[in-house]
Amino acid sequence: MELKAAAAARGSFIAEWAREVLLCEARTRRFDAAVITEVVALRMLVSTVLRSIALRETLTPEAFTQILSDVRSGKHDATRDVLNQYQATAREQ
Repeated sequence: MELKAAAAARGSFIAEWAREVLLCEARTRRFDAAVITEVVALRMLVSTVLRSIALRETLTPEAFTQILSDVRSGKHDATRDVLNQYQATAREQ
């Protein structure tokens, strides 16, 4: 019933509506992954810099450059970890 109602709201048959929804999802998936990866990278950067500030460490330009390099090289693995955590939580519910 819900699918039929959703299709009717757009003035199309279920098959047409489903095709549009699936194509939209397929086309935006890469963009979503890139956005999530960059959000995780920002979280990594901010938490690392804030840790240095909280510990009253001097953040030299070289140290900051190294942090940026570490974020760039680790952001994909960190994103996989975050997504796996969300998937595990979703399975538990």
